[in-house]
Amino acid sequence: MLLARRHFSFSKAHKMWRIEDPTIVSTTLDFTGSGQGRVEVSQLHSEGIVLMNALELMEWRTDRTQLLICDHCGIPGCGSGRWVALRRASDRILMIPAFEGMEQDEWSKTEYGPPDYLKKDGVPYFDLADYEKLAQTGLGFPALDGIRPLEMREAMRLAQMEMPFRMFGEPPDIKLADAKSLVVAASDGEAAQHLSTIENILRTYYESREPAILRKRRRVDEEIIYLFLDAAEFIDWEALVRTENGYRLLLGETFVIEPQA
Repeated sequence: MLLARRHFSFSKAHKMWRIEDPTIVSTTLDFTGSGQGRVEVSQLHSEGIVLMNALELMEWRTDRTQLLICDHCGIPGCGSGRWVALRRASDRILMIPAFEGMEQDEWSKTEYGPPDYLKKDGVPYFDLADYEKLAQTGLGFPALDGIRPLEMREAMRLAQMEMPFRMFGEPPDIKLADAKSLVVAASDGEAAQHLSTIENILRTYYESREPAILRKRRRVDEEIIYLFLDAAEFIDWEALVRTENGYRLLLGETFVIEPQA
């Protein structure tokens, strides 16, 4: 069944977004309640969002880093949540959920959960040039060679989180949800077959630690496969890209996910 393509964007909560014009702002945090007085700190802002609230107090680690420090005592890890992991993918630096920490047990899922702005607006990323400028400020940002590459297992989890209605569940499990009944057609071929293809891709790379490449789609010879959902509004989901090497998942409706050759 083939339907004419209609466009209804998902909410921004499902998409990656670029950190525009990251800016260092000086401010004062009041720690008098913990006997420390007022402390001058530097914060990272972008378009009205406080991405990191006390750069001088942060503890950067390769597995996870808490971006928003407790504003009562300034001790990393005092409050729960607000953790991310920095990952490099092609010419971007991503701030992804700290999957390794979150997947230890049920308590860890909340304890090492991401900041509210990531849960609300999706995974943020820096263009490489913007991040390099931050790394040169002397405020503790890790050098590029200290940032781990994005792994395929992490890219699969990011793609899974972006799927409408959590179509294949949430990390660390893959489970085709009841929302599959909302998928009524595809732009090409059978919708059920494409859902099977998506599941196969997820399962193939779900534990793979090989580096992931995020690249733009080649518009001349690569076709997007749309799945159409009949929900509260009619939604077209950019689910797959047909490439010369087979089907690939999309991330942020922009980046094709591929294993590093």
